[in-house]
Amino acid sequence: MRRNVVLLLVGLCASASAQTGESPSATTESDRAIEASKIAAAAVAEYRFSREGEQPALLVLEPKSLLQWSNPVAGSIHGSVFIWTEKGRPEMVATPYKLFGPRFFHLGLEFHSLSTSPIRAERGEAVVWTPTKPGLSFAPVPGAPAPAESPSARLRQMRDLAQQFSARGVKESGIPLHFRLLTQPIHRYASTDPSVRDGGLFAFVEGTDPEVLLLIEARRREGGAFGWDYAIARLNSMALHVEHRGREVWSTPSMPWEIVFGHAEPYTLFLFENHDANSPGFSALAEKP
Repeated sequence: MRRNVVLLLVGLCASASAQTGESPSATTESDRAIEASKIAAAAVAEYRFSREGEQPALLVLEPKSLLQWSNPVAGSIHGSVFIWTEKGRPEMVATPYKLFGPRFFHLGLEFHSLSTSPIRAERGEAVVWTPTKPGLSFAPVPGAPAPAESPSARLRQMRDLAQQFSARGVKESGIPLHFRLLTQPIHRYASTDPSVRDGGLFAFVEGTDPEVLLLIEARRREGGAFGWDYAIARLNSMALHVEHRGREVWSTPSMPWEIVFGHAEPYTLFLFENHDANSPGFSALAEKP
């Protein structure tokens, strides 16, 4: 999403930035990373998420970022990854980021539901996002062994299984982008839900910027035995493809901006002027739920 957002914002706010002469408040990349991380932590704390459906539950924000990332290909941009959990399992992910530059800078908040149930998002007194469908659909990992007994052995299994997957994006021009898998999960979790024994959240990245998320979980199957399942979530609006051992197992088309900012899909994006999450968005599409 970040490369696409850069192009969008040039059109939305280049003239306004030229008039105001705004410049970044931090000049080195390390200073910018620190500034962006502080803004990100404050921004995500403003949101409340709840799982809807037969067993509604308020999700818990994990206070520490799972990953501090950057993407030099997209520009001077720094971001974080936060999750909200229920019974220890991640149900929501956010990637807040700040784009620095001589012509404009802003706060972006990408969200994706990691729940198999509908989600409701509130900020202040307003309901700002209600995806019309669950965020994930799990499927068995083809050819996966039975989950091991020890946690350390299960982690090795998850890492081996994750390496069997590959992910790529396709730009509007048709040029493919191949993303790199981070070999360690950015989050390892044990759920108190008896149907989920173990799990790992893996990221396919550009730079260190997560573009596709891969969840691998030891989930209870019919009959009571556990097996390794996977699910995939997008963190980019471009067309995306995921393969398992060379066979495509998941794909999603490019998302038009009106859908991205429509706040009705499991993946959505909010944009805010400068670094103040209380300021209005760059456009009506970005402002309104």
